[in-house]
Amino acid sequence: MNPKIIIIDDEPLVAELLELIILKFYPNSEIHKLDEIYSNVTLIKNINPELIFLDIKLGKESGFDFFKYFDKSNYKIVFVTAYDNFAIEAFKVRAFDYILKPVSETTVKNVLSELFELPETNKKTFLLKNIKNDIILVKFEDVLYIEADQYLSIVHFKDNTKITTVKQLAKIQEDLNEDFFRLHKSLIVNLSNTIGVIAKTKHLQLCNNTLLPIAKRRYNELIHVIQNR
Repeated sequence: MNPKIIIIDDEPLVAELLELIILKFYPNSEIHKLDEIYSNVTLIKNINPELIFLDIKLGKESGFDFFKYFDKSNYKIVFVTAYDNFAIEAFKVRAFDYILKPVSETTVKNVLSELFELPETNKKTFLLKNIKNDIILVKFEDVLYIEADQYLSIVHFKDNTKITTVKQLAKIQEDLNEDFFRLHKSLIVNLSNTIGVIAKTKHLQLCNNTLLPIAKRRYNELIHVIQNR
């Protein structure tokens, strides 16, 4: 499924986060990000979206101004706002849902799953916030390994770039799939990007020839996992 979705929000970071969460579950979605209503009335009509995420405070506009130009029954509207005192008004205009900022992945996923059939595919991406607070959609296939660095984590990629995040390793592991293996307490590797185990030194060789140490207590389990992949 490739839903057509419009995000109307004048906070770029919120709009970007919504877009990344949607793309995580529907990579081929048609997404349009707008920062106001009035100047985009014709565009919205032409797009004819299946879902609109709509902020309430939009500079000089209100999200409720949307209904000056559109029939409330034509679109599924999800209000996204930092204010909880508009909920009654939102449901008076038959809003599909009402989400409070800061936006969470779980909340958006729940909205999407009510409207669209979630793809029955294995997880292939996860969201990551770097130390500059940029939200990034990370593809599993691009990751070599992830290492803990005190209270931070560093994600290393096949193209020799890396991202530092405040998200701790254990929390990142919750977002990963069966391709990832915990080599020891401070290191997770993507087994899809490995060459093999060097038994003599107890190291795992990656596709870029990086060698990662394997904890003794994890060695036999790693061998078992590799043999059964």
